[in-house]
Amino acid sequence: MYDKKDLREKNREIRARLVESGAIVGISKSIVEKIKQADYFLSAQHILIFHPKRGEINLLKLLKSDWKQFYLPRCKGNRLEICPYCVGDELCENNYGIFEPICAPLHDLSILDVVFIPALGADLEGSRIGYGGGFYDRFLASGAREGLRAKKVVAIPRELVCKKINCEAHDVKYDELVTD
Repeated sequence: MYDKKDLREKNREIRARLVESGAIVGISKSIVEKIKQADYFLSAQHILIFHPKRGEINLLKLLKSDWKQFYLPRCKGNRLEICPYCVGDELCENNYGIFEPICAPLHDLSILDVVFIPALGADLEGSRIGYGGGFYDRFLASGAREGLRAKKVVAIPRELVCKKINCEAHDVKYDELVTD
């Protein structure tokens, strides 16, 4: 079992090596191709992705999928707002170095079919480790109370998958793991 703090540090180092070597580009491409073939993606209409920070899996190529509405998160205080997004829409960089939409947020989270969750690591039992801010755990927990029933997907390089993550009561489990 891994302590979250130690796992974050270890996985940041692994991810930095993947970026340095250029491997993250091929890994992202492989993961996007797997997602495009997945039943949950093929049947989904409303999909929340994230704009990648350096080293994260880049899911932006999914935006080329026809007949789907995509959304990006926006930080507001300590919570996430979910905003519609199309290629070319204006984005601004937040305090965390993440690009976010500037349009009005979505008010009915129940329409989301799939939510892609960024992660620094995951195990095979549905536990993930994020960056420590708890944004997605709060979003998923409050969203569930508001009718959010979307499939929760983590897409990471296989090097960031570990045997067991020591989770806390507030950590929300994911439903699907996609790796290269």
